[in-house]
This record gives sequence, structure tokens and C-alpha cells, in this order.
Amino acid sequence: MKRGLPGLLSIRDDWTALLRRRSERIGYFHTPFLYECFLRSHPRWERSIVFGCVYRGDQLAVVLPLTLSRMWVKGVPLRQLRFVSEPEFHTCDAIVADREALDSGLRLICDELLKHRDFRWDVLLLTRVPEDSPLRQAARQVHLPTSEMVDLQTRIIPVRESDVPLKNVSSNLKDKLRRGARDLAKTGPVVHRTTPNDISMSEAFDIFVRLEASGWKGADGGALAQSDENRRFYELLATGKDEHLWARIHVLNCGDRPIAAAYMFECGRVCYYLRPSYDESVSAQSPGHLLLEQILNWAQRSGEFDHVNLLSDADWVHRWTPDVQTLWRVSVYRRTIPGMLALLRHRISKRRRGAS
Repeated sequence: MKRGLPGLLSIRDDWTALLRRRSERIGYFHTPFLYECFLRSHPRWERSIVFGCVYRGDQLAVVLPLTLSRMWVKGVPLRQLRFVSEPEFHTCDAIVADREALDSGLRLICDELLKHRDFRWDVLLLTRVPEDSPLRQAARQVHLPTSEMVDLQTRIIPVRESDVPLKNVSSNLKDKLRRGARDLAKTGPVVHRTTPNDISMSEAFDIFVRLEASGWKGADGGALAQSDENRRFYELLATGKDEHLWARIHVLNCGDRPIAAAYMFECGRVCYYLRPSYDESVSAQSPGHLLLEQILNWAQRSGEFDHVNLLSDADWVHRWTPDVQTLWRVSVYRRTIPGMLALLRHRISKRRRGAS
């Protein structure tokens, strides 16, 4: 087990080598660079994040990033080891060389966790696990009670050359996009810019932060401008370099005025639509939707991506695509009183859902 930033730095090169040689794209955008940026910007997490590691010979074969948290079940304190559940870690998974490594590796990690005095836990909670992840099958092999349930669903839009990204967009939304573009064009040309070729990352980041703070996220306290830690995290990602994960910001201008911006991750052949923002004074013209339309066309023209993951199942997303990616919640219960209470609560809830 490796702990905090020192532990991460000690396996960073081995983790990067694992990502280069892995036989399957498992782990999504979870790279050592992502966790390094997070730990450098969120020092309060330093002692609570650990990395379960399994080596085959001198090569790292499995990495399982976890954090310790607490909750209450019927008045009983429950200690959870879980994936980092901050919004920035939307899709989670083990990072593995192959399925065989994960089957044996997860058992070894669980055995180590059972013996580790610093990590007393009752439930190993693996949230937001992709449907095709071998982690779901491997969790059943650890010789402890397990459960599964749907955690959330996200929408994806195919953008390969043979795809038509807007084919599933509702007719009402298409009409709204056309009207919005016409109205904005009366004020000035509508121009889509991307980092780093059309606009510098520092300028685009400032635009994004300003637009986000001016809207509903600023009013709710969830904007980057209102959290030094989160702003620093996204800034490190935007200005740093990593061979497996790229941050890109898309900006939509009406004349000289930025009216929408989106902070995105690119990993493999997938774009992740992480944080959108827009100028709410022109919300009637749907600047956020207009920018997403530009992003989809840009992604298809580039020929570098298979799909754009919208990382959401909110109502507005349904108007863009019916294609869904299901993420699962996988729980492993230790045979402690709180652990068995958590398992019992899950089974009762499942029975009630089935009855209704």
C-alpha cells in the first residue's frame, strides 16, 4: 500500500509504464498525473488517499486508488474504503495490465487491507464502475459478501467519421440552435476557439473561470473561483503535461465577447465534457448548446475520437442522445458488525425496490 503524494511519486514511473503496455483501456482518465495534481492542490487529502498496488515480477500490474471515509448506519459508525468521490473523478476503475492480473490482484489488495492496521474498514465501496469493467467480476472473487447496483448513467455521443453526431438531437433543439445562432450573428460573428492553437490555455482558463462564476454555479458556491483548491487543481491539469491525459478548453465567442466555455479531458479516443459554463445574459440563445454542437463537429473533423462522454444524465442531455453508459456501484462487505449491518440494509432496500 502506498499513501499520499510520497507514495504516488514512488510508483509514478511504474504506473505510467503500466498505462503504456496495458492490453485494455481500463482506468479511463485515471493517471498518476491526475492524482498528483489533485494531491498537490488538496493537501487535506494527503493522509486519506492510498494506492493498492500489485506487482508481477518488477512490473506494476494493478493500481487501485482508494480513500477512507466514515458514515452512519442506524446509529452505527461505518468505515468505508472507497474510490475518490469528488466530481473530478467522475468515472472510476482499477488500472490494470489485463483481466488476469486484476482477478488475482484485487484478492491480494483485499487481503492486505484486511491485515493493515492503519486502514480499519467495514465496506470496500467501488463507485462509478463502468459496465464492462472486469473489476465487477473480480470483486466476486475476494471471498467476502458483495453487492451490485446501478450507480448512475451518463450519455455518450459517437463522433467517428461514419457517425452523424447530431442525428439523435431532438427537432426542437435543432430549431433552437438555428434560432440562437441567427440571433447572435446579428451582434457579431460566432466563432469557436480551442486551446492551444486558437487561444492560449491561460487566457481560456481565465475566461472559463469568469463565465462559470457569473452563472448559477457561482450562486450555488460550486464555481472554481470560489474554491482555491479546485481552481488550483484544474489549473495544474491545464498547464501540466501528460502523455495519457490532456485538458482542453473550448470557447465560443460572439464578436469579441466570450459567451460560453467548456473544460474537457481527452484520454485515448474519448473526450470528456467535464465542466461547461456560459454567459447567462444570453441564455435565450442557448450558448452552451451552441458550443457543444461546435465541439461535436470539431471532434469528428479531428478523426481522433470515437465518442464524447457528456458525464451526465441530466434532463438537458436527453435532448442530445439516447446512448447511455451505465456506471455501477460495487460493494465488498467485511465481516464486522457495521459491515454486516450495511449488507443487511442493502438487501432490505433491494427487496423493497423489487416489491414496488
